[in-house]
Amino acid sequence: DVKHKDKRHRQLNQSVVKAGEYLAAQANAELHVVFAVEPSQVLIDLDITTAAKAQRKAQSHYADELARLTGKLQLPQSRVHWPASKVGRGVNQVAHKINADLVIMGSESQRGRSLFGLGRGAERILARAWHDVLVVHGEG
Repeated sequence: DVKHKDKRHRQLNQSVVKAGEYLAAQANAELHVVFAVEPSQVLIDLDITTAAKAQRKAQSHYADELARLTGKLQLPQSRVHWPASKVGRGVNQVAHKINADLVIMGSESQRGRSLFGLGRGAERILARAWHDVLVVHGEG
């Protein structure tokens, strides 16, 4: 999640990318990056925006941060995915589409605030996952 640019989230994002890079190299596999764009259903219902517009806006707004995070990997655009949907649905749809062997995601601990002590996004991904999932925890 590149929306949060504080030091803690940047370190978590870097840890997730490093884990992905390492595991992809070990398995001789392709690494893909997914940034789910959650458009506001209220704004869509009011015809103020569409999922496609929200997706384009997020891409233009967060592309530089994502490029900074993944720059040395030199991923082709075909392996950078921006699904416009809830995070659990979007990440898992991309994983299914590309036939992923593993989904790697970061999670800030939410002890006492969620069922498994993961963040809400991580729990949403896990709830819908049909693939193996590796959770990289933050320092929190």
